[in-house]
Amino acid sequence: MRAYEELLKKQIANCVWQCISEINPEMLTHQVESEAVVILSEIQKIIMDEGDDFEKVEKIVCLMEENGLSCGGCHDFS
Repeated sequence: MRAYEELLKKQIANCVWQCISEINPEMLTHQVESEAVVILSEIQKIIMDEGDDFEKVEKIVCLMEENGLSCGGCHDFS
């Protein structure tokens, strides 16, 4: 089953890459930049709120994780 899964992942990656190569790179850049501005605005709002700094960091880490951004092992208490 492992070989099957690896071959399937390879085919999926090829399909994704083909789709990406057909998309206008400028459009992708604009979408990423727009998403980044929204995330930064949310981070700014969190930082400007009154409250405990630890809670602010926790909210920022959660926001980043919700948006698929890795925070590494920092602030991982599980």
